Amino acid sequence: MAEEIAQWAKSGSNLFSLNIRNPLGRTPINSALVETLTQEPAHFWYFNNGITVLCDSVEKAQQSMLAPQHRPLTLTLNNASVVNGAQTVRSVAEALTADPTAAEAQIGVRIIVTGKAEKFAKETTKATNRQNSVGARDFIALDPVQAAIMDEMRAELGLEYSVRRSELDPPEESGCSVVEAACALACAQTDSQYAARIALSLEPLWERGSQGVYDSLFRPQPGVYLLWNAVQVLRQVRRSLLQLRGRYEGRGAALADHGVYLLTHLVFRLLDTEAIGEPDTKLSWAKDAVETTKKLVERLLPITVAALDELFTERSQIRAVCSDAVRCRDLTERVVAVMTGQENGHTPDTYRRVRPQRKRRRPNAVQVLVDKQVLSDGDPLVLNAAYPVEAEALREWLAEDGRRALASWVNNRSKPILWAADGKQYSPSGLITHMWELAEWAERPVANQGTARWVTKSGETLADLAWRTLNDLEEPDADETDE
Repeated sequence: MAEEIAQWAKSGSNLFSLNIRNPLGRTPINSALVETLTQEPAHFWYFNNGITVLCDSVEKAQQSMLAPQHRPLTLTLNNASVVNGAQTVRSVAEALTADPTAAEAQIGVRIIVTGKAEKFAKETTKATNRQNSVGARDFIALDPVQAAIMDEMRAELGLEYSVRRSELDPPEESGCSVVEAACALACAQTDSQYAARIALSLEPLWERGSQGVYDSLFRPQPGVYLLWNAVQVLRQVRRSLLQLRGRYEGRGAALADHGVYLLTHLVFRLLDTEAIGEPDTKLSWAKDAVETTKKLVERLLPITVAALDELFTERSQIRAVCSDAVRCRDLTERVVAVMTGQENGHTPDTYRRVRPQRKRRRPNAVQVLVDKQVLSDGDPLVLNAAYPVEAEALREWLAEDGRRALASWVNNRSKPILWAADGKQYSPSGLITHMWELAEWAERPVANQGTARWVTKSGETLADLAWRTLNDLEEPDADETDE
């Protein structure tokens, strides 16, 4: 089969006329295909999704009339085009050129006869190429270390630990996700490079190997007390920065936005972490650390931005410094020295906001968040009842099913909330009204602000997140220029 597929490649680009793209050459995925074909050809059938071919018509010819089942069937495809599997075709041809053993590989081929129906052919091409991407983050679910952490979290702490990307993050009081745990562990490392590497994107968290972040965090397996305590510190840094953000402008506000992991690393450098991983069912270390973290962040924000200005000038880009491993090392050493009294001197709170903020009409939070693509599809949301009387009215009803307080975001202007309890989409206010009705809250208000009741993983409500987004757009940091 592989030998015949390789012959197809000689047809040139005409073979892929209906495909959304031609063969891409030596990409990492295509290199892996060639490696399997040459080293494990018998496994290729199981590892590869196969090829889909469209044609106007097909003619078949049996090589034996008396015993057709014992001889191959010859198919002639008219006006054939590979619409899914172009990379497989090219990789097979390349593998056979490099090693004849690749001819042993079997490849699945699906043939669809369109009868010259162009519209159907185009729709089929789109459908066969539409799939959710699979990244390094998804393969973490196969790591036995993550399964072991999940079991230990339940056994030792009675907490949930979500690993698969499709799972909703548990509520903060019930556990955490592997993403949050990895971010916290990265910040807790003694070297600030890990906090710098995830400043712009969390993808480096899942890189494997000696230079990757993942193995540094999860090899050897971290204890669950260390993991959970680290998560508590990261959460408190986020909460503190959220409260402080409105008090700062310019570069101070920019550091609050882009320096979360750098500042969290600094907090770990200043905390007494000797007992952070010790078994402690009362979690007393975390309670003390959270209180200390609040005070540390208030001091760290002005000191860090002042040190940053001094080391790299006031025209340096905050985001660039926070994501640069070399500059982060220099910056953290300077800040730690100031915080521990090794360097003296008054630190001016240069970017503290002094002018009152302009009053504006409340924005349509959903429109802002969708327009600016602030949240991604699937980002978790948790219910936060706005008032004590509301929380009390819903308490028992929510306790009956943990999914009732969980939802996820969908970038849809009219119904952006996907409720975990029934899998349906709602507007923020519409879902709150629906929940009040289901809970049979007799004294429920006539109207509500739904965007103030759904909280993102950063700790902000949808309404707060929309306000912050508008503030960032309307009051840009004049010093945030390219270096």
